[in-house]
Amino acid sequence: MGIQFTPVETGNLQEIPADAPEGAWIASFKTKISETRKDKFPMIIIEAHLNEALTAGNENHVGSKVAEFLTFFPIGHNAQKMSTIRLHALCAALKIEVPRLTRIESEEDLQPFCAAIEENQAPVWTEHEKDKKTGEIRTKLLFTEPRAKVVPPDFTETEAFEELGYGKKKKAARR
Repeated sequence: MGIQFTPVETGNLQEIPADAPEGAWIASFKTKISETRKDKFPMIIIEAHLNEALTAGNENHVGSKVAEFLTFFPIGHNAQKMSTIRLHALCAALKIEVPRLTRIESEEDLQPFCAAIEENQAPVWTEHEKDKKTGEIRTKLLFTEPRAKVVPPDFTETEAFEELGYGKKKKAARR
């Protein structure tokens, strides 16, 4: 008789599963400084460690990791605006200052910014996108609340949301 295996439910092996389900999370971060393959532009690979599920049903995926790439494009590049918007969203979520860099020449220029990212936790959201060529479900990491769909209605009532200082009303400036 041949080898006896423990029965394993594999699911559909034709589909590549996503890194994490869609939803809201509290995440911590690890960074790695790199460069883009083609143009050698500065890039930070941000790995979000999903520490707490804020969406019901996602508790079994706490501990999952989702990577995001933050590329620094030169002035006038067609992707510069979108990259800068993502940079601002990341900094706002982490409550850190946007780097005051006007030129990036080496990884030493980005190290203080990476250290600030790694010192903090922030609320993040995950969404799924299907790769048109491979059919792979990719998990997209968002630093701002998506426009509907995955945000739980009670998200702002969680302890983690308050502990991170979100939702506190700022006093209006007098004029």
